Amino acid sequence: MTNLISAQEAFAALQKGKTILCRPEGDMLDFADLDQFPASIFGKQGYEFCIKIETIELAGITFTKPLTIDEYEEGKDFFVISTYSLTVYVMNFKTNALIESINSGFVQRDAENAKLQLHALSKALGIEINTDLSVIRLGDEPKKQRGKKVKAETPAKVIPSEVFPDKNQTAIVITEQTNVTASEDLLTPETAEPDTKPNANAQFEILLDAIRICNSEKELDSTCANLEKEGFSQEQIDQINLAKQERLTELDFIEMDAADTASEQVLSVQENDAVITTSMPNNYDDLLQSVQNAHTPEEVNSVITYTAKWTEEQRKPLLTEMHKRLSELKQTRQQDNELSPLILRIQHAVDIKTLEELELEIPSRHSDVHKTLWNMSKKRRAQLNAASNESDYLLGDSF
Repeated sequence: MTNLISAQEAFAALQKGKTILCRPEGDMLDFADLDQFPASIFGKQGYEFCIKIETIELAGITFTKPLTIDEYEEGKDFFVISTYSLTVYVMNFKTNALIESINSGFVQRDAENAKLQLHALSKALGIEINTDLSVIRLGDEPKKQRGKKVKAETPAKVIPSEVFPDKNQTAIVITEQTNVTASEDLLTPETAEPDTKPNANAQFEILLDAIRICNSEKELDSTCANLEKEGFSQEQIDQINLAKQERLTELDFIEMDAADTASEQVLSVQENDAVITTSMPNNYDDLLQSVQNAHTPEEVNSVITYTAKWTEEQRKPLLTEMHKRLSELKQTRQQDNELSPLILRIQHAVDIKTLEELELEIPSRHSDVHKTLWNMSKKRRAQLNAASNESDYLLGDSF
C-alpha cells in the first residue's frame, strides 16, 4: 500500500528514516527510489511522493506490516483486527484499547490488508476462512430493536446456527419444540443448556467498544444498564464498570479542553481590541513585515533592537508575532543540516558567508542540477542583501 504525501512531508519522513518513493505526477509509471532522481527533487513541481511500507508473508499470504504507534494520527481511520469475531473495526478516535491493539500488531492502515492479515493468521493455525470478512465502523452498528416480552404462540426450542453477514441480520434455525419466550433481539430458552447460551464473551467485547464511543454520562448509563441479565461474570462486570469510569474521565477532560479553548478565544479578542486602541510607532508595520518574512531565529530576534523607545503596550503585539514566527521556524527547521539536500541548505542560508561556503559544494553535484542550485543561490543572495538594506533603513528610522 502507498499513500501520496507532499514534498515537505516526504522530506520529513526521510529524516525519520522512512523509505521514500517518487514518480512524475499523474504518470502511469511505478514509484521509484529517490536515487533515481536529482537531489533537488523536493524543490520541484510535478512530482508525487509516497512512503514505502514493508510487507510480511505468512502462510503464503502477503500483507503490509502492522501500524506502529509512531504512525498514529488523531482523526485518521485505522482498521482494528478482531480475532474473536473475525471482523475488522474502523476507528478514528484514540482509546486505550486502540493503543493496546497497535502495540500488539493488530491494526492496519486499510481494510484490505487488515483482511489479509486475519486470513493469514487463521491459515497459519490450520483454519481456512472462505467468507468475506465484515468491516464495521464503530458507532455505526445497527441499533437493537427493543420490545415487550411476548409468549410465542408456537413454543420452540432454538439453537443458533452459523451467522451469515447478510445486512448484519442473524439467521436462527429451529430444530425442536419446547417452551420459549422472545425478549428484545435474543431468543433464550427457559431451561438454558450450555450449547444454547449466547456468547457472553462476544457480547462483553461489543459492550466495551460501545462504552468507548459514548458521548455523555446519560449514554453510558443506558449502555451499561441491566448487566446482571446479560450473563456476564462478576469479573466482566467489574471490567465494564472500570471502562465506564475511564470514559467518564475522558469526557471530563474533553469538556475542560473545550472550556479552556473558549477562554483563550475571549482573551485573544480582548488583546486584539487593546492593540487597536494603542497608538503604534511609525515603523511598526515595517518591523511586523520583517518578522513575518524572517527565515531564521536570528532575523526574528534582531527586530527587537528597534523597539528600545517603545512602551510596553506598543511592544506587546510585536513580541506576540515574534513568538509565533519563532514557533513556526522551530517546527520547520531541519534536525540536522548536514543531512539536508544542498538546495534546502542554500535556500535557508543565514548569511552571505554561509551561502558562499555552500556554493563551493555545487560543482560536486551532478551536472543536471547545477543550473537549479546556482539559481537558488542567486535568489538567496538577493534576499540576504535586501534584508541587510532593510535593517539599515529601520535602524535609521528608529534612532
